[in-house]
Amino acid sequence: MELIVSTFGCITDALRKQYTPVANGDGSIVYVFTGSPKHYACPYCFAKETLHVLKFRRVGSGYFECPGCRACFPIKPGHKEGLTMGTTIA
Repeated sequence: MELIVSTFGCITDALRKQYTPVANGDGSIVYVFTGSPKHYACPYCFAKETLHVLKFRRVGSGYFECPGCRACFPIKPGHKEGLTMGTTIA
């Protein structure tokens, strides 16, 4: 799948369709890329039409941080959809 981002760094409709919102067991939501390589996007930045891939924080197990807004999310890769007790949001 090809990532399509406008020249202004905004999320296009084609790119938006490649991400699925998934709820974590603690109630937080992140966006999971449906293609390859699997990665997670910040829901706060995504809502502002900006794509920031969450980065592993390397402090403790399963914490990812947004490089744009610095929000943190508990994600445990290897579980269903990569999230602890994750459920897809329709």
